[in-house]
Amino acid sequence: MNKQSLSRELGIVLLLLYGLGNILGAGIYVLIGKISAIAGYFSVISFVIASIIAFFTALSYMELASRYPVSAGEAVYIQEGIGSKALSIGTGIFIAFSGLISASVLVRGFLGYLAEFITLDSNYVIIFIVILLSAVCIRGIKFSVISASIFTLIEIFGLLMIIYIGFDNITHPIVDYDKFIPKLTFSNLGIIFLGSFLAFYAFIGFEDMINVAQEVKNPSKSFPIAIFLALFISTIIYILITIVALQTLSLQELLTSTAPLSSIYQKITSQDPFIISAIGLFAVINGVLIQIIMASRVIYGLSSRGWFFK
Repeated sequence: MNKQSLSRELGIVLLLLYGLGNILGAGIYVLIGKISAIAGYFSVISFVIASIIAFFTALSYMELASRYPVSAGEAVYIQEGIGSKALSIGTGIFIAFSGLISASVLVRGFLGYLAEFITLDSNYVIIFIVILLSAVCIRGIKFSVISASIFTLIEIFGLLMIIYIGFDNITHPIVDYDKFIPKLTFSNLGIIFLGSFLAFYAFIGFEDMINVAQEVKNPSKSFPIAIFLALFISTIIYILITIVALQTLSLQELLTSTAPLSSIYQKITSQDPFIISAIGLFAVINGVLIQIIMASRVIYGLSSRGWFFK
């Protein structure tokens, strides 16, 4: 029986968009309010620190993905570094389950966004979404990642739209930028690092890029470029979004808002944030799709090494 293998169909652009979709996700649409509630006007610094910490982690992934361009990357790295098959299998299983659990949570979150437009039976919606996205994944990696890339571009459009409509608040600040520069006290450093702890989660996602490594063209060149650009672009977007948020809404408004970007849009334009809510739907769907892709590649990677089935 011929052993099936994955084909290398992803270039740097698709890999980058896949990574950006994973990093940006739907989280930033609410996370900015949570971070601002902790770090206040120092949130920009919190994001910068989180980005630096994430970058050092990313350097390891760049090197390892280039050296071992296979599916189930983390499990393989453990096997190569420690030589523990049991630990490698356990790691792979936990990663796959974390992806499936994340997808489940995001599907539930999708219902919340959908309820703003139409009320449908939640069970039928969940079944339909899971079957549809599973079919997209079965269609093949290139089709799956192109679909995810389209959703990612829609997400980025939504974030860039917020930056665009709020850009005047950046260049003509309502809040003096002196407030964004902390005095070096233990209290200030404490809230900055607490904000960084939460902001770090806004950068999680680049590590999932390695699980499609077996389908990437020229991985030794593609991964360092794609991972670096994904972190750099997301950092710039996060910083600009944070400044717009802090210059548009008060800290109290950010604290109480369940959808800060919608609140920003509504305050600046005095219009219903319909378009932001619609983009949120695509962001959630993209998150589900990417998690399904990731989990399937981890299971494939473990199985292809004979760790599940011979």
